[in-house]
Amino acid sequence: MRSWTDNTGTFEVRGRLIAILDGHVRLLKDNGRTTTVPNRRLSTTDKKYVDEVINLHGRGLIGQFASR
Repeated sequence: MRSWTDNTGTFEVRGRLIAILDGHVRLLKDNGRTTTVPNRRLSTTDKKYVDEVINLHGRGLIGQFASR
């Protein structure tokens, strides 16, 4: 679980990355609900994190992580 911040720095949500979609990420929030966020709304730090996950694990494995 990590904190995700929008590109304005004013909105923050705690959640786990469960899917990397075309132009969006899906997060599982700490309340058990999911939210889908456009990549353009992510902070620079969060965009870098998503890029690191893609480089380490690829896009296809994210769903497998979420099911654990």
